[in-house]
Amino acid sequence: MKLKNYKELFEKYEDTDYDDESYYNDDEYLFGRPNHSKKGTEEEEEEMIGDSDMDNLLYLLRTMFKNKGIKNVYVEHDDLDITVSITMGYREKIESIISVFDTAKRLKRDILPQYDSEFEMWETKDGKPLLVFNFYYGEGLEDDEAPF
Repeated sequence: MKLKNYKELFEKYEDTDYDDESYYNDDEYLFGRPNHSKKGTEEEEEEMIGDSDMDNLLYLLRTMFKNKGIKNVYVEHDDLDITVSITMGYREKIESIISVFDTAKRLKRDILPQYDSEFEMWETKDGKPLLVFNFYYGEGLEDDEAPF
């Protein structure tokens, strides 16, 4: 097609005129116009941001253990509380156990200083040792009756 034919085709469809603005107002979402409604959107954004930040933190914790050569690390969270579970072998070198505790200590000191921590030792169904590090955020802050 020649340029002249494209011009005629364009002029043919250009004559359509929308005097009625309701067409644009009904389909606002199609044109990318923002919704300025404040019903529940702020809460959803905070939850999404919080979940994303927590996922990034959990990934960082898993990565720290894996970089030290510690396998079978499971990191979970319940609200802001974090649980790190490490399945050990039947027989482990003292060096690897010290590495686990050293990494947990580094987490507490460098990444999670505002968390309270505790350690538990369990057995899996297979009888393998399971080391569990619990990090509690805000433990005991709301249970005291202080006036200030």
